[in-house]
Amino acid sequence: MPDLTALVGLHHKRLFGTVVEERFKEAGCKVTRVYSFPAMTQHAKQRQYSFYLMDLNLGSPMSVDTTPAGFVYRSIKDRVDSGEAKFLGVSGTEDAVKIAAKLGIPAIDKADSAALDEWFREIL
Repeated sequence: MPDLTALVGLHHKRLFGTVVEERFKEAGCKVTRVYSFPAMTQHAKQRQYSFYLMDLNLGSPMSVDTTPAGFVYRSIKDRVDSGEAKFLGVSGTEDAVKIAAKLGIPAIDKADSAALDEWFREIL
């Protein structure tokens, strides 16, 4: 079985990020946590991770700009489609989640703990 790895890109070191990181670690994943879009793209280019979870608008809190998540998602979409990797965009901005859905980017609202639990059940 290959080593499980997760790349987590969130705006801040807050409770949500801690919860996400702990969930990955409980499943035996090695977690790399970043706090900016440039760091997220750099890590995504340097290594193939098993899981990617990021703020849709990484680098622009409260914005509806989903460009950061769209860029990362498109760069790994072939691996996601083949089942080699999983991706989830998250946001506290409801409109960003709606825009991501229209663009085909898997996304949930950070406040939707049931959806987050479901995603973890499906992937781990």
